[in-house]
Amino acid sequence: MNIEKVPLARTNAIEAILNKHYMYLVVDPYAVNLIDKGKRKGQARLSFYSAFIVNAAAELYKAGVVDKIVLFSDASFGNRKASTGKLMKDALTKRGKGLPDISEVDIIYFSDPKLNNTAAQVRALSKTFRKQDSMLYLTWNYHKERVQNHLEGYGLNNTTALMADDVHKHFMPSFDKEKLDSLLPHEEIEEMESGRRKLSKVDKKGRIPLAVRMFRNDAFTLDNVRLSDGKLHFMYKPGSKRLREVASQ
Repeated sequence: MNIEKVPLARTNAIEAILNKHYMYLVVDPYAVNLIDKGKRKGQARLSFYSAFIVNAAAELYKAGVVDKIVLFSDASFGNRKASTGKLMKDALTKRGKGLPDISEVDIIYFSDPKLNNTAAQVRALSKTFRKQDSMLYLTWNYHKERVQNHLEGYGLNNTTALMADDVHKHFMPSFDKEKLDSLLPHEEIEEMESGRRKLSKVDKKGRIPLAVRMFRNDAFTLDNVRLSDGKLHFMYKPGSKRLREVASQ
């Protein structure tokens, strides 16, 4: 009995969110990685987290929950490789496999390569959209609190955060959300995120990370890496370091 109450309550909350209509869907970018073998070695590809979330975005758009999709460049490798936003846009407008493409007219793309951290991205939203505009902000659970803190800091209080895995579960009931959760490297993800989350509670406009970015040109890449024992390791490192790694292989 107790086991079923939690998912039921969460399902009802998701239903309440998805039964509304929103002007914009903001898709949280989670970096690009590099293909490290084969004929396409060195080419950029969406990380697992970016690919997963952009597929959820397509489902929301297809269901008519949102009018427009908002993407950020989030250039993990600067101008040396395709950015996260560029590959997300390609994934939506050139879907293939018999899936209907999404018109570029319905995609708003922030192409500035400096928009590679959450505070900068939310600040860009606040300068572009009205505070009363209804927005869904599609994100991963570990990142949700930091997103909400920055949204509050910039007065975007008409924005609702929604988890990508909840979207997949809603539209594909056979999706095993619990299994995915059991496989992800949560401890490593939390090690990366916890400090940033705490800082965002007191620095809701992200002035500190924005200032740091002024002196650091390098963006980061992140992804899952499968180890020899089958477990997933969370890779999080500067894009320049990842470029050198793949070039030396």
